Amino acid sequence: MVKKPFTPGEFIMKIEETGSGISNYDEIVAAMLSFCKENDVGEPHEGYWIDHWTYNMDLIDNFLMVFPDRLREILVDKYVYTFYDNPDIVMPRSRKYVLVDGTVRQYGAVIRDRDKINLINSRKEYPCRVRTEYGEGNIYSTNLLVKILFIIVNKISSLDPEGIGMEMEADKPGWYDPLNGMPGLMASSICETLELRRTCSFLSDAISTIKMNDDESVSLFEDLHIFIIDLMEVIEERLNSVDENRAFVFWDESHRIKEEYREKTRLGVSGKDVKVNISTVKDFLNESIRLLDSIFSEIPRDKLFHKNGVCYIYFLNVVKRKEISSTGSGSPLVTPLEFKQKPVSLFLEGPVHLLKVKKESASEIYRSVKNSGIYDEKLRMYKTSESIEREPFEIGRARAYPPGWIENESVYLHMEYKFLLELLKAGLYEEYYEEIKNTMMPFLNPETYGRSILENSSFIVSSAFPDSKLHGRGFQPRLTGASAELLNMWIIMVAGEHPFFVDGVVGLKLRLEPVLPGGFFTEREEVYRTYDGEGRTVEVTVPANCFAFKFLGKTVVVYHNDERKDTFGEYGAGIASYILKYADGATCESQDEVLDTPLANDVREGRVERIDAFLH
Repeated sequence: MVKKPFTPGEFIMKIEETGSGISNYDEIVAAMLSFCKENDVGEPHEGYWIDHWTYNMDLIDNFLMVFPDRLREILVDKYVYTFYDNPDIVMPRSRKYVLVDGTVRQYGAVIRDRDKINLINSRKEYPCRVRTEYGEGNIYSTNLLVKILFIIVNKISSLDPEGIGMEMEADKPGWYDPLNGMPGLMASSICETLELRRTCSFLSDAISTIKMNDDESVSLFEDLHIFIIDLMEVIEERLNSVDENRAFVFWDESHRIKEEYREKTRLGVSGKDVKVNISTVKDFLNESIRLLDSIFSEIPRDKLFHKNGVCYIYFLNVVKRKEISSTGSGSPLVTPLEFKQKPVSLFLEGPVHLLKVKKESASEIYRSVKNSGIYDEKLRMYKTSESIEREPFEIGRARAYPPGWIENESVYLHMEYKFLLELLKAGLYEEYYEEIKNTMMPFLNPETYGRSILENSSFIVSSAFPDSKLHGRGFQPRLTGASAELLNMWIIMVAGEHPFFVDGVVGLKLRLEPVLPGGFFTEREEVYRTYDGEGRTVEVTVPANCFAFKFLGKTVVVYHNDERKDTFGEYGAGIASYILKYADGATCESQDEVLDTPLANDVREGRVERIDAFLH
């Protein structure tokens, strides 16, 4: 079985079929995977969602929450990252902008490339990994810094003609996929632009954190190096220009450069590496950040924000002037010469991403959303959007549902939880705890919710739905993306956003910074059941005025808060000391809010069985 590609699940099923009674699957799979290599598979042929790349940053943030001392290792030292070789390619503008009933549309933006299919099928091992020598050489590997830089370059050159949103250039929208007609309308989204700003800042800060000197170098494959140098030139021209048409000129030039790059690397990359000084990388990132920041400094506010203060998220880029470039057997192909941008109805997704990069404006963003049509005053919940009745049916299947139902103006738990998470990250703690009373499932009335409050639903019927008897009812129970957001919120609530951190002089340290209201602490002593690392049942005594949780799945942490104070705000309680109990029975005390390197390592490695932290 293992002589060809397989999944761990298939491997376990084979063991089960033997009837051997073996059950220690975790150990078996862990041992097996140490001998395996990941094999990329898949033939999507459905286009590309414009937001999928943004989740990389979430994964990196979560990793660095526990392993901040490994930043240089994952960013620079490991040359193990490859590129997925897909038989589907994105068409250049000259082949996807068509004239339909007098209106320009973007149709057929993604096709399957026969040359790529034949090349991929000719490979015996890892067929879906990009090769050097333009597809005929060895698998090309690089480090994470280059992979992230590669994404930034591509996305900077995918901004819309106004330089505001990221184009839906490849047949798919972003997170809110019921707007599946939007790519055809040449739409764009500001969510991905904001995520691009976040990614640029991360890479710039990371280079500084790991103290990479300007004269250090990074190896870029030749084609990417040319892409960056050419793009830097047009970014500088855009930033220095006073031409009223400068946004369109940048759109045209940046897209031309990207299309030339895509055509050249359609089957693979050259494989020739160019040593580029970190100073050049930093210059590119700084120029990119300047360009993205100019959106909020140069563009009139009414183009970006509704009069109620909520930022627009989606834009329709309507072609006002054009040239007919080809009149073949199908619809005529056109070259746009001028656009007029039109904002779409307000969606919750926009403020969620704005909170990530504009934390200093968090209170204003929060208030504006609550005062908009996104907020359901009856349920005191947050809908995916305000009413979209004024939008054409062409925007996608969302318009096919009645308001308040499934994908049209309902309370989609995943996005509502994303909003809550960003409120927490932005430090709006009082607002967060007030909101979760009405928005988190455990606090709902089960009769209204219509099912167990211990399970999530895909969506909740909002008060926009015509039948009031269904308002607040949850449908499609499943393990939704909301579960991931809830876990993230939970970690921040109980341990803080960055429990592990690196002190430049000493090294790794641990500082638990719970964000908990006083009402979350116990009123009396209780005995609870949990499990140790071997899966055995363990009883834990939690005294009165305490809060307990399992840290990293291994260590029981008990916060002692005699006065049951909030752990945030001007008069909040903070940790003053710790008692650590090891698995062998040994104990250690620390009279500080921070645990130094040896103790921090012990906790991270799972050697500490219990931590009692005392708040004052």
